[in-house]
Amino acid sequence: MEGRITRLTSYFHKKNVMYLMSRDQRLYENYSVAFAYWKSYETSSSLFIAIDPSSIKANTRQKSFMYEGLVELEKECKEKNVHFRITNDYKSLVAEQEIDCIVLDYSPLREYIAQKESVRSFCEDKKISLFICDSHNIVPCQLLEVYKRTGKSVKMYLSKFSDEYLVEFKEVETHKYNDPLKVNQHVNIIPQNTEEKSKFRGGYSEGMKEVESFFKNRFHEFSALRGKADYNSLSNLSPWLHSGHISAQKVLLLAMSRFKKNDENLLSFINEMFHWREIAEHFCLHEPNYDNLSGALQWAQDSLNAHRQDVRSIYSLQDLENAQTDIEIWNCAQKELVLTGKMHGHIRMFWAKQLLKWTHSPEEALRIAILFNDKYSIDGNDPSGYLGVMWCICGSMDQGFKDRPITGKIRPMNPPKSPLYIKKWSRKAI
Repeated sequence: MEGRITRLTSYFHKKNVMYLMSRDQRLYENYSVAFAYWKSYETSSSLFIAIDPSSIKANTRQKSFMYEGLVELEKECKEKNVHFRITNDYKSLVAEQEIDCIVLDYSPLREYIAQKESVRSFCEDKKISLFICDSHNIVPCQLLEVYKRTGKSVKMYLSKFSDEYLVEFKEVETHKYNDPLKVNQHVNIIPQNTEEKSKFRGGYSEGMKEVESFFKNRFHEFSALRGKADYNSLSNLSPWLHSGHISAQKVLLLAMSRFKKNDENLLSFINEMFHWREIAEHFCLHEPNYDNLSGALQWAQDSLNAHRQDVRSIYSLQDLENAQTDIEIWNCAQKELVLTGKMHGHIRMFWAKQLLKWTHSPEEALRIAILFNDKYSIDGNDPSGYLGVMWCICGSMDQGFKDRPITGKIRPMNPPKSPLYIKKWSRKAI
């Protein structure tokens, strides 16, 4: 637990404990759950796990995915004798259940930070003990206090501490002090979203099934084919990782126990799921402008500013959203995103970079890329998405390249050669 827990108020608790879940929506392999258990055992008190879906920034696909996971989570909590509450008023729950200790999930994003400060103000007023726990990252994000501006430097730090933090989880035991009758009597009204659903189904068990499917069917060609959209070699785990339905740490431990440590597929998977996920967390923690041009490095800002007057083709927001451009593979990528909530990772890089060539300014390119990603993607509204867009358009956590028209020194990228991908998606209509 060292390095994962931050105390936010100075009060000590004597009564019941609540884990106010948000980003890590699972019972198993969750340090916030383990810490909340320990705090409740300290005083032989009751433990409540609560979640307010309305407070979580999510698009319609993500909401459906979250609600599916909550059905399973409620069942799991009852099996472990833990009170589970879906609420839009945690303050009333605190008063009703005599709660004087709250545990929050950690996130570097500004919406979560604002929520954290609101809860902190409430806890200060009510003299409630408040903690925040990083259950999302393998190496706790706040350990690296100095802003490192290249992916390589953050990766070196993560590798240095990975052995210390990449450890097995303890089993979740049946809670000793909750009243089983009260736990089982309560039935939550879980919201339903019939507007838009993803082909991915939320929940811990579904996520772990996808892990097994990836290991069994696609892992052997992950390194060689992950950059080729014509092949189905990706892990597809990002929906469950984003919502915290499964633990990245658990997935990585399973991979490392199953495959040889020098397996190129394992090394590629570690780089993608551990290093770059947590590089994104670091970037969003230390860069308050993680979603706009002010957050780019100075060399990138200077380069993009020098090319503001370059002549370029301009597409309207409507044309872009409806996949009506003159580059077929870009249109296919946009269709995949809008229709499924996912986009092949290699294609997504080209998709974002091309927006810089089709909009009036870098600011507009960033705004549209983030708008589409957060609106449609099942893994949107996430640090990885923000860094991904900033890397593509502004060179964040990257280096400069030869100066070119419009894009300046930002890393260039040609249209991927993916005939099967184009054949599949060009026939689709939004």
